[in-house]
Amino acid sequence: MLAVYGNREGWKRAALFAVLTVPLLPTWPLGWWHNLRSEPSYPVPLFVFPGALLVLAVLAWRDPGARLLLALACMPQRLWFYDQLPLWLLCRTWQQGTMLAIASWIGYWGWRLSPGQYAWEGSSPATAPIWVVSFLYLPALALVLYSRYRSR
Repeated sequence: MLAVYGNREGWKRAALFAVLTVPLLPTWPLGWWHNLRSEPSYPVPLFVFPGALLVLAVLAWRDPGARLLLALACMPQRLWFYDQLPLWLLCRTWQQGTMLAIASWIGYWGWRLSPGQYAWEGSSPATAPIWVVSFLYLPALALVLYSRYRSR
């Protein structure tokens, strides 16, 4: 988010925060790096079907929201309906936020109740990525492209 919305002061504060946390838990940077490299369950949204459509955000490259969407789409993450909270930064009105929230709930319940799942005994995180990309990332892309269309 600093890369999209940050300024020089924000970068300085983030660096200071990181430096100050190392004495509290000196091993956290190495643990974080090891976890990122060794955990196979962190897919990249861009490579999850239908995530390839997210490259269309390039059409609105001048919009910071489009750059944020592309950055998030290229980052490994747990696609399990909670790491995607930064997508709500793309919402400019309460209607857009409501639309994204409704889409996320449709995706969540679609995933939980999809055939072959044991909905009330816990759904498999392995099947969630396609639902997250389809019902969070693609609606977020629609917001970005709609904003670009409206600004013309």
